[in-house]
Amino acid sequence: MKKILIVDDEPNITEILSLFAQQLGYASDAVHSGESAIERLKNNRYWAVFCDFQMSGMSGLMLYDKIKELDAVLCGKFVLLTGSVLDDHAESSVVKEKIKVLPKPFYFDGIKQVFQELEMQLN
Repeated sequence: MKKILIVDDEPNITEILSLFAQQLGYASDAVHSGESAIERLKNNRYWAVFCDFQMSGMSGLMLYDKIKELDAVLCGKFVLLTGSVLDDHAESSVVKEKIKVLPKPFYFDGIKQVFQELEMQLN
């Protein structure tokens, strides 16, 4: 079973995403900070990462950069979760790096579509 890492400082978001992932046949781990995500990544293998854009401490894009250093394949399956409009710098990074963005609030069909798109990628 493919396993995803969910990173969001809001526990209700990680819980919802975990439930949706389970319904789609994926296992998941959830953490509430970028720093905790890095620790998990050191000891676990993940198929994809779903990460909040705005968190205290390490932002979603900062975590993306760390993952890029650790595992270039995994950064290709990084999904940024956001309930806000991205500023010009963030938008530029998302476009340049081809990061998938899943807007909040999200719904099952939107999450299912993202999983399908990730499955279709070669890496």
